Amino acid sequence: NRYDIDYDDGVKESNVMRLRIRRPGERQARTLGVGTRVEARFQGDRAFFPGIVTAVNTAENSYSIHYADGDLEDNVPRSMIMAQCLKMAQASEVAGSNDPVGIVAKTTTVSPTQPASSPACASCSGPCATLRCARCKLAWYCSRKCQEQNWRSHKADCKKNRVKIVSDLDPAQKTAAELEKEANSWRPPAQEAPKYEAFAKQYMLSLLPGVLRAHAGTEFTEHHSSGLLDPEDVLLPAGSTLLKEKLTTRLWYRAMAYCLTQQGRHKEACGAFGRAALCGRGWAEALNSWEEALVKCGRGAEVPGVWALGAARGAWPSTVQRPTGLYVRRLEAKPIWDAAEIPAARALEAAYPAILNEFKRLSEGVDRWKPINCHDESLVSKGQWTDFKFISNGQRHSVNCARCPETWRVLSQLPEVATMVSGTAIFSRMAGGTVIKPHCGATNTRLRLHLGLDVPKEGGPRPRMRVGGEWVEWQAGKVLCFDDSFEHEVEHLGSKPRVILLVDLWHPDLGDNTGKGRARVL
Repeated sequence: NRYDIDYDDGVKESNVMRLRIRRPGERQARTLGVGTRVEARFQGDRAFFPGIVTAVNTAENSYSIHYADGDLEDNVPRSMIMAQCLKMAQASEVAGSNDPVGIVAKTTTVSPTQPASSPACASCSGPCATLRCARCKLAWYCSRKCQEQNWRSHKADCKKNRVKIVSDLDPAQKTAAELEKEANSWRPPAQEAPKYEAFAKQYMLSLLPGVLRAHAGTEFTEHHSSGLLDPEDVLLPAGSTLLKEKLTTRLWYRAMAYCLTQQGRHKEACGAFGRAALCGRGWAEALNSWEEALVKCGRGAEVPGVWALGAARGAWPSTVQRPTGLYVRRLEAKPIWDAAEIPAARALEAAYPAILNEFKRLSEGVDRWKPINCHDESLVSKGQWTDFKFISNGQRHSVNCARCPETWRVLSQLPEVATMVSGTAIFSRMAGGTVIKPHCGATNTRLRLHLGLDVPKEGGPRPRMRVGGEWVEWQAGKVLCFDDSFEHEVEHLGSKPRVILLVDLWHPDLGDNTGKGRARVL
């Protein structure tokens, strides 16, 4: 149900969703009342099915739907409902050159899974069926009318075939399907609902104006990077009712989850976080909170299901590359990079002897370095991880830089390092027996360099790091270059400490050599 559009300004666009098209001077219904004809996602399904609103729940912004095939469903969120425009629906039934709007004349059926030989309609047995059941994906129809007429007889087979399809999924996808079902069926606790709803309304009203201003502006804000404003929201008119409804729903569920979390009710918060995350097309912040809630209530084994849902909705590039903050699309993505291709890596290797001497002086004598626990101490599963900071989150530590002038001279002469506004440059020391949990970095706009300084060769197993699906080891005087937005972990099971110089730099695909263009990204 998509169309090719030739705009009056000469621009052409293909595969435009029917939802995005309206006749000149025509406005889509803003409010839904009893009797309004709609299309809704039955039980959270991806496909929309026609029906009529039979009841309105103003408090929860949900509706009861009587579907055309006879099914009834209560408490359907507004975000799952699309109001029909009757004039447009009637116009789409006009065929060929008699179409007054020119919509049907350019209709293109998008069906990537349709077999080469068109199947027969499951209802009227007519040839060239182009519509497929969105649930079981096995039955084909020549029109929506045929699908509606055949639904009562097809329902039992559809359910059986759909269960079979789910059983064939890999464990992560199966878990994702179960989590999605749990989230879509979540409701606030009955007894505390009024109290929670009052807070949720206050929370929503405090944030909504700022989000709407961010949508109307031209700057890329934290609401875009977190996914609260998703790619579909950006296409909506500024301040439109539909935009407000979508944002209100997400913020309301996020507030309900926050209330439950503050009371330690993480099990109930899981559903609320999931509901908030699934109301959009990639709210990474809500997905991360959902993941944390699952871990806190002892359901850590289900976390890969959240990753699968996030990747499917575009919050992350994949289940193994999950930046916790800013994700910029179209950047080259690979876990391990060839250090020889990175000028900064070659510069660090050339300066290795001087950097190593400064570290040794720093570790000896009366004025020796006193280890301070790393800022990512929560990632330490066991052992000790300490650091000596030159740059932390883009901020220079002047005293430490003065104590290691040669190291700082090298770093300051690398523009891709010095201008990295969310970057880090530290001496990183890891004691023997230390294990770092699997985790992902904040953004894919940077690469991370590890220059080996003191790497033990004996005294137990060599320290190693997994990035994505590949294990690598450090070598003294050599740089490891990787993208830390990919999942990575460290195992140092030996007895002697491992020391490296850790440096962040801009992703090579971003901006100019001075870093000014790159800084505008963040």
